[in-house]
Amino acid sequence: MTMTNKQIEKLRAYLAKLDDDGLRKFAEDHQIDIAAATSREVAETMIERAAVKKAEEEAAAKPPRRPVNAGGNAKTGRRAIGNELTDDQIGAIQKVWAWFSRNVPFAAQSSGVWEIDKDKRKDAEDHGVPDGDYRVLGVDWILSFRGGRFIQASKARPDTRADSYANVPVQDAKL
Repeated sequence: MTMTNKQIEKLRAYLAKLDDDGLRKFAEDHQIDIAAATSREVAETMIERAAVKKAEEEAAAKPPRRPVNAGGNAKTGRRAIGNELTDDQIGAIQKVWAWFSRNVPFAAQSSGVWEIDKDKRKDAEDHGVPDGDYRVLGVDWILSFRGGRFIQASKARPDTRADSYANVPVQDAKL
């Protein structure tokens, strides 16, 4: 996230309160070179610009997030709320769906539920997906993740509450 006007104003007010030695110490602590400053006003401007630039670089370094709520839980009725998902997390859900859709066991097709054995879950790949239930748009199966790992798939039924899982947009998944 870049700095807001309110944050910039707070920084300006803080810098204005510092004496010259305090300003130099602040710049040194934050690794900002103000040696070329010809006046205090120029030094404060250099610090402000460096702070804004750092905030923009940090925002650019973070993975982009999509407005997909973390999944709920169909069994407990927990609603799908929470953090937005990164493109990598959405991609991981897509990859799991692609794998599962090619390998749906016959028993799962008839019963509507497929679950990884509890003793094998710890060996499953950690996809970094927040705990919850996710449904890829246009798909009949809801994928459950716990501890970042895919643990279960269950077929959505007419009585499955729409707020008990999160809909994940379809995107190109590189398999």
